[in-house]
Amino acid sequence: MAAAGLAPLTLAASPAYAAAPEKAVQDDFNGDGYRDLVVGASYADVKGKYGAGAVVVLYGSKTGVKADKRKVLTQDSPGVPGTAEEYDAFGAAMTSADLDRDGYTDLLVASDRESVGTREGRGSVVVIWGGRSGLTASGATLPAPNFGEWAGFGQNLTAADHDGDGDVDVSVAARDGATHYKGPFTRKGAPADYEVDPQMGTVRNVISGDLSGDGVPERIILNGSTDGDANGIVFVDRWSYGKQIRTELPKADGLVGAVADFDKDGYGDLVLGAPLEPEHGSPGSLGGRISVWRGGPFGPSLDQKPLVLHQDSPGVPGTAEEWDTFGYELSVGDTDGDGYPDVAVSAQGEDVSGAADAGTVTVLRGGSNGLTTDGARSFSQNTAGAPGAAEKDDNFGTPRLLDVNGNGRAELAVGAMRENEYGGLTVLGDSAAGVTAKSAVSMTARTVGLTGVAWFGRAFAH
Repeated sequence: MAAAGLAPLTLAASPAYAAAPEKAVQDDFNGDGYRDLVVGASYADVKGKYGAGAVVVLYGSKTGVKADKRKVLTQDSPGVPGTAEEYDAFGAAMTSADLDRDGYTDLLVASDRESVGTREGRGSVVVIWGGRSGLTASGATLPAPNFGEWAGFGQNLTAADHDGDGDVDVSVAARDGATHYKGPFTRKGAPADYEVDPQMGTVRNVISGDLSGDGVPERIILNGSTDGDANGIVFVDRWSYGKQIRTELPKADGLVGAVADFDKDGYGDLVLGAPLEPEHGSPGSLGGRISVWRGGPFGPSLDQKPLVLHQDSPGVPGTAEEWDTFGYELSVGDTDGDGYPDVAVSAQGEDVSGAADAGTVTVLRGGSNGLTTDGARSFSQNTAGAPGAAEKDDNFGTPRLLDVNGNGRAELAVGAMRENEYGGLTVLGDSAAGVTAKSAVSMTARTVGLTGVAWFGRAFAH
């Protein structure tokens, strides 16, 4: 059903296009069958330009990812649109999909602080095309709406076929609203059509996932903090009878989210992270929380009672403390190969052995009854076998679950954006029992050739 006061969004039908020669593997930019890990470093210096930003692509392989098998991209790289400038923040947000239907996954990269003309901080989004040898030396800039200064265009991105026509669509979040692009895209970056969302003000986040089990991913819009609701408002757009039907989840709150079918009932479930404190009567839990809304034939039902978990919930490691920011970031994937997706939950503000804001990541497992705290595990840089050590203000805790070695189990990559002040990455191993610190791989901004503050590991492509 449509939310009260919200008219359905209608988009024009697109022309037919020839099918791709093969279906692209998501996150596989060179077509070798292994998924690749894309790491943002939006504060990296580029040729002396402070905070211009960079993206590091770590190519997957049978043995996983290694620092010496990488590609570093900036706006000064050949073929990447634009020019590296101070404070552009290239790599602030990233997502991937086969936009031109050539069988190779393409990478979208946002510079949400980039100045355009006389408009400081308006932001921009570029596409870097995938190909047989990886990300190519060619790209394009998405057309952008006429937003003003500090619009933050590109503060988050999502790409999925939101209308079931076989072409990937893209949505871009900004302080001035969301912009929706209808695929397919030409190699010049032109979509079939695009529009600024007529019903949305500030949009912090946009995500995608099939909540209704019809094979067409829903588009989920997270407005971000508002007066009286620090953890934001949640809307779901579902394609039905040729148009988007928008519904508000009035009891839901979240600044970040992900979709996975935790109980394998055929309907994706929406997990939301609400990391901020419940100040001034706004919803939330001490130290942050996550909530899980079960999907159904029409998406999540409005009258359901979601599963709510925080660090004082039975079975969840740790103790809820003010500004732990449990739920700051989320990632979903099958860590043990049992067929049920699991979720990695960030608590970047968690103190570890007296080190303030050292950060942790907790892995909660899916199962036949949905997400459970049974067997939950928490990881930090003090975990036995993990490289490094938990230190003050590391902010270990940007998670990405991704199977980079092709064995059917997701490894856990964790960014610590303030490690040594310039950022680091740890990739924990996989096993039949789930994530393990054994055979973990680590690298820093300096290891991959970045200079400046960098904040390597602040974000991942998803």
